[in-house]
Formats: sequence, structure tokens, C-alpha cells
Amino acid sequence: MRERGVVPPVEAPGRGRIAGHAACPSGFSVVEILVALVLLFTVLASARSVFARQGITGQAVADWREITDTWAITRTVLEEDVRAGSPGRDSWVGGGDSISLRVFRGLGVVCRPEAAGSELIVGARGLRVADPAKDSVLALGVDGRWHLAALTNRRPEPDSACAVAPGGRVEEWAIEPPVPASVILRFFERGAYHLSDGALRYRSGRGGRQPLTPLRVDSASRLELSGGGRIEVDLWLLGVGRGSRIHVPWRIWPRGH
Repeated sequence: MRERGVVPPVEAPGRGRIAGHAACPSGFSVVEILVALVLLFTVLASARSVFARQGITGQAVADWREITDTWAITRTVLEEDVRAGSPGRDSWVGGGDSISLRVFRGLGVVCRPEAAGSELIVGARGLRVADPAKDSVLALGVDGRWHLAALTNRRPEPDSACAVAPGGRVEEWAIEPPVPASVILRFFERGAYHLSDGALRYRSGRGGRQPLTPLRVDSASRLELSGGGRIEVDLWLLGVGRGSRIHVPWRIWPRGH
């Protein structure tokens, strides 16, 4: 029999059992904590899988960007420089993976063709200025023929009244041998393009082969001179994934075709 005025002891919160489960000091049951841990590990595993897939996707995007860049640069550069000249006269295919050619960089329009000799006043423009150290010229005479000459000197001629196109410069060029009654001078450097060592490479003079594209060119790529002056380009690109390749053949036709 309970005595009057005596209060029965009350268990402190968090002690004993709650709904039949052992309780932890924080107020959560062991089962609830275990469930939370399982959920946490599940989320972490899922996040790791997502990050891994995103990493693979990002690498694939980077690979395809390199592939498209290699294709675009190779086609643009070869077509522009090959079609700037005449087949047989200005370009020659080498040993299967290379082509040697005259790489035209600009031109000079002769101001007074009737007085043309070894020293000419020209309105010059191009991708760069003419360089006597490495450039030669093809001079178009009034006879309608192109004449090969060396560019021996070049200097600005600011006092001349020669009219030039926007972005052009008035200069004096010295060529050897003289070409009587020259009308236009196209200056060029001798260069070579190579589909080798994993990239499209360019070599000027005796310099090394400089890469112009990412390393996506397969060693099976070839260049071949065919009938009519056209050049067959058999380009193989390294694809996405081990051992995969992409075949991109095309033809470069001489200007006018």
C-alpha cells in the first residue's frame, strides 16, 4: 500500500526502454541510428557512382573536341595552302605521309609596272610581311607568265604615292633576277606538311616539324597525288575508346574545279 505523501520515483528521460527499444543518450534508438547509417552509406555510394559517370562523360567530351579540332584544322590548312598554288608547279607529294609546297603568305602589287626591274615599289599585303631571309617570289609579267625570283631586300617606302588596299603597306622590294614589266609579286616560303607522329605537322625550311593539331592522327594516314592535279587525303583519326579509329577521306582539287 502506497504511503500518502510519498511520490514514486520517476525514471529520467532517455533511460530505461522506449517502445520496447534500447535508447541512446541522444534520444534516438539504436535501430534508428543504424537505419540512418545505412541510408548515409547508400547516398555516398550513389554519389560516387554519379561522379565517376560524370568523369567518364567529361573525358569523352574532351576526346571528341580533340577529334573535331584535328579534322577541321587539317582540312582547312591543307586545302587553303594547296589550292593557293598550281599542282605540279607549287606542290609535290612526298613519301606517303607528307606534302612539300610553296606556302604563299602574301603579295605585292607593282605601282609602276612599266618601270619594273630589280627594285620595285609595291603595295604589299598578306598574312605577314615579306622576309628576304626565307621568302622567294613569283613575279607575273605583262607577258602573262610567272617568273621565279629571289627576294633579296625589302624596306618600307612611306614617301611613295602608291595606292594600296586597306591594311596594305607601301614597300620597296628588290628581286633577283629582274623581271621586266612585273605586275604582281606573290611571296612564299618553302614548307612541308606531315601527317606523322600523331598530328598534322608543319616544317618551314630546315626547322623541326611543329604540331598544328592535337595528337589524334593515326599512322595509317596518307597523302597521294592523283590525276588532274588533285590530292587524295586518307585521314585516320584516333577515336574514343581503345583501338577505335575514324576514317575521313577527301580530295583537294586544284583551284577552278
